[in-house]
Amino acid sequence: MRFDDSLDKTGNLSSIGIKYEGNSFAKLPIVKAYIDNRLQKIRNQFDESTIATVFLFIDITVEEALRNTVEITIHLKDKQLYSEDQGEDFYSTINSAIEKIWKTLSHLPNKFK
Repeated sequence: MRFDDSLDKTGNLSSIGIKYEGNSFAKLPIVKAYIDNRLQKIRNQFDESTIATVFLFIDITVEEALRNTVEITIHLKDKQLYSEDQGEDFYSTINSAIEKIWKTLSHLPNKFK
């Protein structure tokens, strides 16, 4: 298992290690960079190292229109934040899943951050 070792805006290793799972599209550098950038505001909320798991899946079956699934789990000390979204537009689906995490995070007491 390898986590994304990206640097934060101060040049330090980021406080969220990101594990990407899903089909091969999920591991493309451009997709990882987009998600890493979108998770930045969440990353800034944590004082200590935290692990996030991002699962991406694109379903291109003939029976259905293109369906993207994005699941994000952030593992905190005593809690896990989870969001899932599905949609036809991949980047909108990512944004929506991250926004759900952000809304949940903004309502948590500081002891979980």
